Amino acid sequence: PTPQEQRVLRGHLDKLRRQYAADVAAARALVGVGEHSAPADLDPRALAAWTGVARVVLSLHETLTRS
Repeated sequence: PTPQEQRVLRGHLDKLRRQYAADVAAARALVGVGEHSAPADLDPRALAAWTGVARVVLSLHETLTRS
């Protein structure tokens, strides 16, 4: 990512960290979805925040285009 993209992603991560710090039930609900359980030793708030960042990256045009 470019420096600007890094700043945007960092800002999004910071926002999600604040959001999930204030609502741990929402974080647990998000990381509770899927075929496998989240590792018990991971903080669900951090995992939920990073999941949000990964979703943004995986939705980028550059990620979806196969050229």
